[in-house]
Amino acid sequence: MKTLDQYITHPDYIKAFNQAKRNSPILNLEMNVARTTWTLFSLEDKKEEILEEIKYLKLRLVDVKHAFKNYSQQQINEGNRPAEELPPNLLEEFLRYSAKVDLSDKELAIITAKLETFADEKEKQELEAMLKPGQWSTARIKYGVLSSIGGQKVSLNKRNILAINDPRSPYDTLEVWRYKAEVLIPMAKERSFLNRAEEKLAKAEKRLPKKKKVKSPKFNKKMSMIEYPGYHKDWVELQKMKLPKLQKNEK
Repeated sequence: MKTLDQYITHPDYIKAFNQAKRNSPILNLEMNVARTTWTLFSLEDKKEEILEEIKYLKLRLVDVKHAFKNYSQQQINEGNRPAEELPPNLLEEFLRYSAKVDLSDKELAIITAKLETFADEKEKQELEAMLKPGQWSTARIKYGVLSSIGGQKVSLNKRNILAINDPRSPYDTLEVWRYKAEVLIPMAKERSFLNRAEEKLAKAEKRLPKKKKVKSPKFNKKMSMIEYPGYHKDWVELQKMKLPKLQKNEK
């Protein structure tokens, strides 16, 4: 079987490569700048996507090589000369997959270079995204698993439960289910209570209501407890009731 270098000038390889290149938003970045805005997060996601694509394409090339080996053996079994070149159907697959691998390698190089330009801004962007007003519950999923919430990095803890794993976050080490139940839900309820009260007051005073801001709960890491800053419901007492059970579960 010939190597790719021997097929690199084959018209079908050139055609497949050029077609894939025309469809690539990475290699046509300048032309697509008006349509595509690359952010740090989109670049990282695209890099993962390209790596998975390369992995898949290389597996398909292995399949082609196995198929050629079987084809060559069949020729021998039938009393013919061993095959030295790919038959047309395998050649088409080999050239198509090879062209896509080469193009993906070029895309990966461009994405990697662009990510390096983000290096100085990466921490700044991540900090700006963390617990941004209105986005405390914004979740990012990678391969079907939660990777961040509210801009805070998430990973499995020692108990094999997803937890916030981000030293920059005030909720670092807090398990995600607790973050949702003991931070997000109480904040939403407190905000709803304050806004309803403000609407009634504004109506009585014949003015437009103002949106109320809610102070964020604090996470006492040492006590593994959420502290609520003057909420109208006694969330602290609720936490004290839950605490023994939580401590027991964490042992």
